[in-house]
Amino acid sequence: MNDHSQDKDNSNKEFERRLIQALVKVIYESKGRRVTIRARLLLRIAGERIDQRSIVRVSMFLKKLVIRNLIKSETRKRFQKSRSLNYVVHEGMKLWNIAKMSPEEAEKLIQSELAK
Repeated sequence: MNDHSQDKDNSNKEFERRLIQALVKVIYESKGRRVTIRARLLLRIAGERIDQRSIVRVSMFLKKLVIRNLIKSETRKRFQKSRSLNYVVHEGMKLWNIAKMSPEEAEKLIQSELAK
């Protein structure tokens, strides 16, 4: 692997690590029984720049978590033709319970699921 692709890989891992921390933080600090997450919100909490490329990267990250059954996706119809995709974590889910008890363990769970 050349230096450029290695730097890019490290950058992607760091970006993903910050997203994982932001997601766990949202769940841990929530007061209710359910959290709705959108790509822009996760970017803002992670302290990342909000641009189209980053939003797409976050969406791909969240879709991976849906595939691994860590979170759920919901489509909400906003206007006549407009739809928005939200991601949900609620109190009946494994990730919710782990994040509330031990945020560090929740981060490890997400990282291990994404590594599969």
